[in-house]
Amino acid sequence: MRITFIANDTTFIYNLRREILMKLIEQGHHVSVLCQFLSHKEALEAFGCKLYDVPIGRRGVNPLDDLKLMRQFYRILREIKPDVVFTNNIKPNVYAGMVCRFLGIPYIVNVTGLGTAVENPGKLQMLTTRLYKLGVAGADVIFFQNEENMRFFRERGMMPKKASVRLLPGSGVNLQTHPVLPYMPCDEVHFLFVAR
Repeated sequence: MRITFIANDTTFIYNLRREILMKLIEQGHHVSVLCQFLSHKEALEAFGCKLYDVPIGRRGVNPLDDLKLMRQFYRILREIKPDVVFTNNIKPNVYAGMVCRFLGIPYIVNVTGLGTAVENPGKLQMLTTRLYKLGVAGADVIFFQNEENMRFFRERGMMPKKASVRLLPGSGVNLQTHPVLPYMPCDEVHFLFVAR
């Protein structure tokens, strides 16, 4: 199969989807990735991914830039003709989703978070929720990383009727790449706070 992954950047793809890509390539599938080139580009190419540099502008709110992004998705997807597309992150979910629906390409959406433009009440939220609803309208499957995002979609009528909806138990961690390290006691106590 020709399988395409679309995300914000190569760093996200490498750190959070690498094992999936490697397994698909190992099984003989042709895997392409559309995203902005940041770190790990060479590593992704080394294990067989065909990469397309698409500057996502993940924090941008300029509608002309977003139209340009949609045109890039359209041009590349029409050229490579994938059998299925996996989208990750907000703009790929929305704009690549619309393009896949228009081109009749089956696609699977992974909602990795909603972002402030969707979560914060106001005019921008009204626009972004409508766009998100259009982006996922033709999805075959929608994966959610947490119940809160899934509930947000349901409460606002953003969930398409035909899509299969799945709540993931988390993305997981490769313990060979990120092994458990022994705790090193010391005289001082340090706290680490990790949040979004």
